[in-house]
Amino acid sequence: MKIKELLKIFKDKTNEDIDRVDALKDVLLEIDNSPEKSTDVEQSIIKILIDTDDDYLVRQHAGSELSYYCGKKLDNKLIKLILNQSEDLDIRINTYSSLAENFGNEITQFLKNISSDDEMKNYL
Repeated sequence: MKIKELLKIFKDKTNEDIDRVDALKDVLLEIDNSPEKSTDVEQSIIKILIDTDDDYLVRQHAGSELSYYCGKKLDNKLIKLILNQSEDLDIRINTYSSLAENFGNEITQFLKNISSDDEMKNYL
């Protein structure tokens, strides 16, 4: 299946959670490291994370998979998501872990300095 078709399944909220998660995982198998395709995938994942999709399972997996596609530029919306105390903790942790994998200690120190969320600080 082509990446565009898989992303269509992933983004479609009418699909079952497991189908959406599987489609996102399959993207990783199909992608050929082209920057354009990686950018499309990254933007799709960020949109799912930021638009507060009601499917928490899909968002949790999106946060985890972000590390494979995250570019060199940090999206401030992801920082806001991580710092949002009303957001699901697993989504926040998965998103943070993906960013930490790509941006290292810089992101961890930054978040520790600006976060007032003691629960989240335990994971930084």
